[in-house]
Amino acid sequence: MKRVIHKWLGSVATIAAVTICLSTQSFALVSSGQIAPADGISGQDIMVGNGVKTGHIQDGSVTDAKIVSISAEKIAGIIGVDKIASYAGVKIVHKGAVDGVNTFTTIAAAVQAIGANTAERYAIVVMPGVYTEDFSFFDAAGTFNMDIIGASRSGSYLKATGNHWRAYDPSWRSYLHLANGLFLKNLSFEGIVDIGYTSGAGIVDCDLLPARAPQGAGYAIMGHAPKSVTVENVYIETDQLGMWLYAMGDGNPEDGYIFNNIRIHGVGTGAEGIWAFPSNTSRPIRFSNITMTSTIYKGFTFYSYSGGETELYNITFSGSGSPFQYGGSGWHRVNARNCNFNSAADLVYGGGNSAMAITIDNSTIKSTVSGSASPVKIGGSKIIAPITSSNGSVKIINSYDGNYDAIPNGNY
Repeated sequence: MKRVIHKWLGSVATIAAVTICLSTQSFALVSSGQIAPADGISGQDIMVGNGVKTGHIQDGSVTDAKIVSISAEKIAGIIGVDKIASYAGVKIVHKGAVDGVNTFTTIAAAVQAIGANTAERYAIVVMPGVYTEDFSFFDAAGTFNMDIIGASRSGSYLKATGNHWRAYDPSWRSYLHLANGLFLKNLSFEGIVDIGYTSGAGIVDCDLLPARAPQGAGYAIMGHAPKSVTVENVYIETDQLGMWLYAMGDGNPEDGYIFNNIRIHGVGTGAEGIWAFPSNTSRPIRFSNITMTSTIYKGFTFYSYSGGETELYNITFSGSGSPFQYGGSGWHRVNARNCNFNSAADLVYGGGNSAMAITIDNSTIKSTVSGSASPVKIGGSKIIAPITSSNGSVKIINSYDGNYDAIPNGNY
């Protein structure tokens, strides 16, 4: 293992040394006439020596003395030395030659080499390339204590094939189950990421691109009763739905979620943002720093069959439809802070339901505040859209309009 990491660091150091050398020399002193390929006849030897040859750097030209200034701190990023060193082992997936021990051509082979239920954490570094695989091996029971890390967020591209989300229905897209303990980092994934029943897993610094997969049903992230999941710094490109989160916190007060810094972009017409089904949670489920572009039709849809509470912080919704929609038979509370609701449609789709109560503070509202059956309380906000409610279900306090004129406090 040490030999693999040493070779990897050597490659990085070689690139860095050449960069340093070039940056410290004056390009004004170099002309095309002074740069010549190794031709074997003008004092240059193609195979020996320690200079720069055609197509390669001659062995021996990079020495310890020349790379003394290269430190671990200078090899930064998601696969920096400080991060790689924290793993019990590192496997490399790439398109070149492999040894079947530390280097592989498929993620499946690398995962098999590590195995499930390991006591220590491992890393699988995926070099740039397109890797089309059936990820059904993650459906097995157990914990996959590993990070799959792309060397390039856009260049390390995983495509799911086979393994349809509904095994009996091939019209559904292929998926990868985010198994217990598994993290996807700094890569692109084409297909469905299923977070059903998972714990201690996450998706960080990734692009999820289900809209680019073959036609079929399926959303970027979906699953039943996830337990503790992190989705952070993620871009979603969907033609149907960004996230479908069923039975969140289903009877477990210790469930924890991080949904932060997510941008959902719709492709085509009718794409929606997030469907959430909170269930008996002892603490609110929080979504923060979420952006939904103008191509998204509806923002948040809440289905509650028992009860739940959701916190929204710094949400920007620019879609063509309503920011909120409700369904189900249970109660639900929504608390929104520092948000921008830029849609010209009604704030709550279809009149809402009295079982859902919405509180909005310190926000900008361009959506029509209509006679919704869902009680809405708005405080300290800029309301640019009309207030058409007439049944007293909307309460406004300390807010102002587009001309910064105060809106009278009271029920509308």
